[in-house]
Amino acid sequence: MMARPHPLVAELIRVRSQMGLSQTDAAALTGVGRRTIQSWESGRTVPVMHALDVYARGLGFELTLTPKGEPR
Repeated sequence: MMARPHPLVAELIRVRSQMGLSQTDAAALTGVGRRTIQSWESGRTVPVMHALDVYARGLGFELTLTPKGEPR
């Protein structure tokens, strides 16, 4: 059975892909190593919250909390 990425990472993969960025591009923008991004995106490892925030901000996004049941 293959591992799945954390749901927040899956969303960042979607965003990165829509932006036309490779993992190498994302690494350059975020300061996170390409191998680290590859490990997160493959589901091999789960990033800590700070790392998710750094990755999201490097792509031009913020991580926010939305009350359950409210539209995003």
